[in-house]
Amino acid sequence: MFSVKQTPIVLALAVLSVVAVFPTISHAESSHQHHAAAPLPALAESEGEVRRVDFAAGKITIKHGPIVAWDMPPMTMVFQVDDRALLEKVEVGQKIKFQIKDDKKRLVIVQITAQ
Repeated sequence: MFSVKQTPIVLALAVLSVVAVFPTISHAESSHQHHAAAPLPALAESEGEVRRVDFAAGKITIKHGPIVAWDMPPMTMVFQVDDRALLEKVEVGQKIKFQIKDDKKRLVIVQITAQ
């Protein structure tokens, strides 16, 4: 195979080849991670069922389907409304379509349509 004199040279070449390959792979992976994710849209839509309406607090609980624009799975959530008149249009158990905005502090319903 290799003589004792050749072994250090073979090992050195093996180490150099590994060092040469890994920075390339590492750089390819890390450069991809440095790109910022695309910002989410300011408004999103979904459908759901009204579970609770709290007019005094300006909140509505909705069991909603996926919010595709925000990559959010179906769940039951409490949303706020700035315009309490939106809450006058709905009642518990009603199926609705709604539009929401994320103002970075809270999720706010901006439109509700009965189905």
